[in-house]
Amino acid sequence: MKLFNVMFVVVITAFLLGACGNEDELAGTWEIYEMFGGPVVEEDASLTFTEDGSEGFLLVDGHMENFTVNKVEDGKAELVHEEDPEIIEIMYGDGEMTLYSEGEQVGAAKKSDN
Repeated sequence: MKLFNVMFVVVITAFLLGACGNEDELAGTWEIYEMFGGPVVEEDASLTFTEDGSEGFLLVDGHMENFTVNKVEDGKAELVHEEDPEIIEIMYGDGEMTLYSEGEQVGAAKKSDN
């Protein structure tokens, strides 16, 4: 009986520890610092993603656009705008993100500390 109790505690602990580290690298706010080859002058240009990295929104100059995220592979995803069928491809890692549209780089962002 004691062995069963120990095994039960070990399994539950492993499950809880695994669940704690599941926040996606994409989750959080990314500050856009470059768009279309030039610096971004708007102070509130950002991309924000949910904890699981499945959806988010783009905020530029007070205008917000929602999108869903299709993960292609680790460090690579597609942002699908809800209002517009345009797809923005992103590559991300180590706190840096590059945005592409139809294969052309259209922007860059850094993970926010907030």
